[in-house]
Amino acid sequence: MATFPPENPSPSGAYQPDHAGSQQPPGYTAPPGYAPPGFTSPQPTGYPPTGYVPTGYVAGYAPVGIAPVQANSGWATASFVFGILGLCTGFGAIPAIICGHIALRMINNAAGHLKGKGLAMAGLVMGYLVVAAAVVGMIAAGISSLNR
Repeated sequence: MATFPPENPSPSGAYQPDHAGSQQPPGYTAPPGYAPPGFTSPQPTGYPPTGYVPTGYVAGYAPVGIAPVQANSGWATASFVFGILGLCTGFGAIPAIICGHIALRMINNAAGHLKGKGLAMAGLVMGYLVVAAAVVGMIAAGISSLNR
């Protein structure tokens, strides 16, 4: 059972352990596989020296020759799908245009981390074609109704 105050107080009254600094208390033995205090082990074999940078690598960057992963923009894919839907059914042109503009803005601001610019452009073109065809169709229907 521990006694308080400690058995070996200093003259100032502060507790001073029997072991000073990094020395271990009496009777302590290091577990197997651990070095005694103050011992520094040499560099393990099979590892390059500290600070070694393999050929083809620049410290802190991806290895040379390996391109960073680029994700495809979901907005660009949505624009393309809505554009096809607009061409087939006449519906979906407006969402294709909206998604296409959002996708292009995001791709341009992503500094090369997003791809899908072609999908976004294709969705925009299909969306605008459907809208233009609808406008031409309404004008033609209006003109034909006036001529009756």
